[in-house]
Amino acid sequence: MISAVAGHDLGELFIDVSGLRLRGWTPRMIRNLLGTPDNCGWAPGQTASQHPSLYAIARVMHAENTDWRFLAERDLTATCSSRLHRAKGRAREKLCNVVEEIALPVLVEPLEDLLEAARLMQNFDAKWRLLSEERVALEMLSAKLASLAWQLDMYRGQAGIRSARTLLAQKIQAHIINRYPSLSAAATNADECAGAGTKGQQHENAIRSEQRDPDRH
Repeated sequence: MISAVAGHDLGELFIDVSGLRLRGWTPRMIRNLLGTPDNCGWAPGQTASQHPSLYAIARVMHAENTDWRFLAERDLTATCSSRLHRAKGRAREKLCNVVEEIALPVLVEPLEDLLEAARLMQNFDAKWRLLSEERVALEMLSAKLASLAWQLDMYRGQAGIRSARTLLAQKIQAHIINRYPSLSAAATNADECAGAGTKGQQHENAIRSEQRDPDRH
């Protein structure tokens, strides 16, 4: 953010740290190349420690145009950022390959047996009665095969792990539908319900927000 400061020449403009970051400055560059701030901004309700550090835009632009250290640091930062981006891309590609190599078991159980097990589950647990037998069977098979996700545990915390888990879930569902085509409608309905659930939650959150702050709109 660029602004003028009261008590200074109207032609003298200042920029805060967030504005510097947008121009490519890192905290180390600000500390090493600009040093002590030229001024501190004042805002109502702020304590002395909360006053933003401001730097004269003329001094900032001079450093950007003439100080070789800024140019070197900027190029180094861009290079590191590019390398990090490429490294994350390679990590995601590696995890995708890991998912592709995860072997799924052959599904030999007859569909009728699966549907019978689904009916028993509906009789045992009331929450399943709202779903069709096909949907329950699909959920049971998916839960059973989801245990294969342990093969991704060693990559926990790495870039792309979420996408890899999602890809594995999709691979499992496709494997089930390929074996039991009649469950494809249940899979479609499950996806639609998941999307509706997300939109419904967003709508509910919006209503709660309005109830907490009715004058905001």
